[in-house]
Amino acid sequence: MKRTIVITVALAVVYGAFWDNLFPNPNSKVELGTFSKVFSALSFPTNIPDFGAPAPDNRIPDQAWQTFEQYREFSRTHNLKGIKSLSYQLSDTCQDPLKTNECNTLMDNVYIFTRDLLRDDFKETYYDEKQIIMLSHYFNASVYGTSAQVVLFFTQDTGDIKLLGMKFCFQEEVSGSACVNTNPTTRDADKNGWWDEVEARFYK
Repeated sequence: MKRTIVITVALAVVYGAFWDNLFPNPNSKVELGTFSKVFSALSFPTNIPDFGAPAPDNRIPDQAWQTFEQYREFSRTHNLKGIKSLSYQLSDTCQDPLKTNECNTLMDNVYIFTRDLLRDDFKETYYDEKQIIMLSHYFNASVYGTSAQVVLFFTQDTGDIKLLGMKFCFQEEVSGSACVNTNPTTRDADKNGWWDEVEARFYK
């Protein structure tokens, strides 16, 4: 399914959203070049390498999607308590009771930017007992005149699935490497049980 997702100016505001490691400053001016720094390797090959079979059991992907879908609804309704219950971690902005308006703005824009995503858009899922990664197919990101892929990151080490963050990969910046390394032999370089792409999104 091909569908156009218009990445609007709201994306610049979403830059300041709940995950500090992804969106560190809600007041920052965002330039296109900034995405390369924020989203790490924003590249994806035309032909996806075989990095191991996607998860064969649909229960885990469906449960992860339900978590994301509920998170999105909590964002729409400014339900911060709900957001906390589904998040692995929360940004300083949304933890500060003096920044309620700023946090609400972030929630508004998270919803705006993700409201068109559907479960069927995410055909690949990789997981183990600690983490889950869901990858979408390509979308035509018309603002940039190129295709983009959305990646959702979750944790499940405590038994509950928690949303950790998102990543966007733009085909325009393809350099021959994958958007996310899901290769079982290389995805956990330090062998601590957390895949590198997941661990990179933990607050320091």
